[in-house]
Amino acid sequence: GLRTLQRSRTMHTLVVQAARADPRGESSHVDLVLRLMHLLCEGHNMKIQNFLRHQPRSARSVDMISATAHYVDAVTHYISPAYVNEVTTAMFAIAEFIQNPCRQNQRVLVDTRLCACANEILELKPQHSYVQVPSLDMTEKEYGRAINRLKAATATALLSLLECVDQSYIPERMLASLDANQLIDNMNQLLRLYHPAFLKRLLASYEEGEIELQHVRKHLHRDWLAEDEEDDIDTDAEMVAQHYYITYITLAEFDSSGLLNRSITPAHIWDLENLRHKVGIIEISRRGVLEKAYFIIPEVCWYLTKA
Repeated sequence: GLRTLQRSRTMHTLVVQAARADPRGESSHVDLVLRLMHLLCEGHNMKIQNFLRHQPRSARSVDMISATAHYVDAVTHYISPAYVNEVTTAMFAIAEFIQNPCRQNQRVLVDTRLCACANEILELKPQHSYVQVPSLDMTEKEYGRAINRLKAATATALLSLLECVDQSYIPERMLASLDANQLIDNMNQLLRLYHPAFLKRLLASYEEGEIELQHVRKHLHRDWLAEDEEDDIDTDAEMVAQHYYITYITLAEFDSSGLLNRSITPAHIWDLENLRHKVGIIEISRRGVLEKAYFIIPEVCWYLTKA
């Protein structure tokens, strides 16, 4: 009876039903709930950000911040065309839970498996998880773009965790879960989408022995670039690469081993010069503490002379 119904509506059951395109999962309103929480926190609403984590006047407080991270943890293994958009919504919501920054939410989320899930998402290859779903009209190419949007949302969430960090606890927790090489690999892969001509020139220079490159076997071979790739430029892909770059260099500042700093070279990050040119940094004083904040330089400011 009631107990059986409750068991059938557990988080894990909903996730598996959706991943398998089970029609019974279509009644789930996870996407709408996540979007509502996202909108409640819009405009850096600190009161709502804290309230979603803890309701002080409630007999039973519910931590919706951690619950969202647990949801991502439960669904990551089942990402497919049936569920990729819901996970993307969750990642954008998580970013909004933190941006301000809300220090308590940053700390709560970094103690979940969110960063480990981010690592898995960054490793995703669309061709390995694509399945045809009768109720969804999503081609393999559209699914590839959906995966790129998910990775962009994941990068935004990671950046939010690092927003104006002034202590090593959060970056150290992230470094323990994240594979920094995945950030580099994703930066390099995105060149295919926003600057394929540069990637082809890079390949030619590498094959002629003019330059040294790392991670070549993974990404750089002639079959990797389709002939019509230059006709299908993704203008948003460069911004995603910039988010990965900011995440990487912020983590590098707190990497005591120095390994991350040693990889900030054109041999590892192939578009390093362009990324450096389009990412700026300012210092913000909060209650007497000086904090660094990276930002993407608007296109209108690219040609301003440096002070």
